[in-house]
Amino acid sequence: MKIYTRLTLLKPNFFQKLLKKSPKDNFVIELQNLLEENENNIFAIKPIDLESLRQKYSVKQNEYKESRIALLEKYRYFCFSNGGFSEENKKQALYLCELLDLDKNELKKQIYEENKKRFSSEIKDLIRINKISDSLLYEINNLQEKYEISDNDKKEIFSNIKDEIYKKKVLVIISNEKITDAERTELSKLREILNINETEGRTIYSKECQSKIQSFVNQLLQKRRMSPNEENHLYEMIKNLNVTASFNTLNLQQFRRFWEVENGSLEPIMSPINLQKNESLYYSARIDWYEERTKTTHVSYSGITLNSRIVKGLSLRSGMIFPNRHTEEYMKLIDTGDIYFTNKRIIFVGNHGNKTIPLSKVMFITPFSDGVEIGKDVGKKPFFKYSDVEIMCLYLARLLKEA
Repeated sequence: MKIYTRLTLLKPNFFQKLLKKSPKDNFVIELQNLLEENENNIFAIKPIDLESLRQKYSVKQNEYKESRIALLEKYRYFCFSNGGFSEENKKQALYLCELLDLDKNELKKQIYEENKKRFSSEIKDLIRINKISDSLLYEINNLQEKYEISDNDKKEIFSNIKDEIYKKKVLVIISNEKITDAERTELSKLREILNINETEGRTIYSKECQSKIQSFVNQLLQKRRMSPNEENHLYEMIKNLNVTASFNTLNLQQFRRFWEVENGSLEPIMSPINLQKNESLYYSARIDWYEERTKTTHVSYSGITLNSRIVKGLSLRSGMIFPNRHTEEYMKLIDTGDIYFTNKRIIFVGNHGNKTIPLSKVMFITPFSDGVEIGKDVGKKPFFKYSDVEIMCLYLARLLKEA
């Protein structure tokens, strides 16, 4: 990867040609070209080379400072983007800074700040992927020496990143959804290195475990089903991570029931009504039975009429008048009572009478937010108004499938 790009010198304008002068900006161009030729060995450029360029273009010592800073910045950026400053690169950078008559202390400060960032980043990676041991501590000390980080700055860096480091280590350990005694010991050693007390460590650990458990619970909530295997997996995870998890168990119990209705073995329930031979009851609920009705809202008339005067004060109207009936549909409450789903029929026992729909007559079911519409092959489509629509539909769909 090249640091500098070779540039073409600017051509003199009309007046510069008359005065036999070169464009002054060529000083910066020639300086960059000189660096391009020697970018692998900055020491090959001597102070006298720069002085010759200044004299050639009549450039004073303090001129083109921003351009000189930009040339130094290119070298600094190259070193940072290629793994940081090696000892040799650092020496060349400081020498270049001196050549360009720039502040070496400012460059040293920039290098040190960058080294602190690299030290912090490498520490995070070391702890995340390695076990906490004496050899790891040795590597940390080597990094401190490599980047020439002072003890005070090391403490400050650890203070700023300790929670992040500990969190990442916890995430690595609980990635397999359990924690061993050896891993507990490892976390204890890490807390000691990072100066994290046990309470702080426990808080971070519990938070990350809870987040992992909640992520699994969210998957169940999204699909609204929980199989026996998923239920066992959830509670094994909580046990193996040794944490107290908080989530909505009522929802999960409901989703467990949904799964059983769809996939498990349906168990008959005790029936309060007489059933046919080989008929079993599986579901019952208290509902309102509605049916669609039509009513006339008003009547209007249209047609052509003709008034004929017979005598003064008396006229005869003739023609044809057609009545137009305006109607609207509405849901009428037919009855309130108990609905029963068996393996053969839908049975309704109401306050005003009983109704039966054989499962063989049901063509489709349409769930709504407040109930279920039953589509039959003939006749009106009853609507069962009920709050727990989902479980009603699941039972009915399962019985229709197996009928």
